[in-house]
Amino acid sequence: MADDGVVRGGPVAFGRSRWWLALFGILVLALPWAGVAAERPVLTGVWVLDEGVEAVAGERLKEALEARSSRPRRGGKAGEGRDGTAPPVVPGLPRAIHQTLDIVHEEPRIRITPGDGQMEHLFTDYRGASVSARGASQVVATAGWEGDALVVESHLRGGMRMLRRYRLDPQDDSLSMTLELSGRWWPEPVSIPLRYQQATATAAAEAGRK
Repeated sequence: MADDGVVRGGPVAFGRSRWWLALFGILVLALPWAGVAAERPVLTGVWVLDEGVEAVAGERLKEALEARSSRPRRGGKAGEGRDGTAPPVVPGLPRAIHQTLDIVHEEPRIRITPGDGQMEHLFTDYRGASVSARGASQVVATAGWEGDALVVESHLRGGMRMLRRYRLDPQDDSLSMTLELSGRWWPEPVSIPLRYQQATATAAAEAGRK
């Protein structure tokens, strides 16, 4: 009887209510993160280094390498470690400033292929690490978003840490990349600003042949 005072199906109804409440809570928590992911800039494109910044950036990197080699070490001469050995050569560093970048980006993955370097496959949410070989050494890299900048952190031979901060400029759709070098062999951290422009495949090929 409907009016016998007995609550029918109470446990089942309560269980279903808890399930719907849990699902609603998950959706509420996920919506802000979905909005953030949707707002991420898309870095896909073939990018060519601005000629105006190429010479300046190259000179800045050259000065940083010279300062690294001439720094006096405790227990050794200038350019030597405590045991008198020279600082290790960092494979790939002289080519850290690339003429072209071919980027394929679809969250949460990105593939970065320099025109004169090795392809990188990375997750953009700090999920795991990418391990690649440069010369006789391994390079361990991770990537993730810091605001509107995609930060790729690489650890190379000799205790060197290399950060690359990629950011799209909404005013002219250029790609800025700040290269930051630091580590125990460096007198001080070095920051080198770079700027890339979208290019056609032909222009990218011409830049890669320079």
